[in-house]
Amino acid sequence: MAKRKPEPHDYDHGRGQIYDNALKAVVTSPLFKTRTERPKKGKGSYNRKGHKLKGYAPFDWAFVFSG
Repeated sequence: MAKRKPEPHDYDHGRGQIYDNALKAVVTSPLFKTRTERPKKGKGSYNRKGHKLKGYAPFDWAFVFSG
């Protein structure tokens, strides 16, 4: 059984036709843009949106006392 050669993947770098330096065009494309990851634990991991409305919708407790 012969090994299959990996096929090269085509990447749309958004530059159109490249005439001069293909490596520079790929490296300056959005593929190599720096990304920041949000920390899940520790310093800077506090998320204001995640902990609201645990269990009850707003004003559900008002119907318990009015009934």
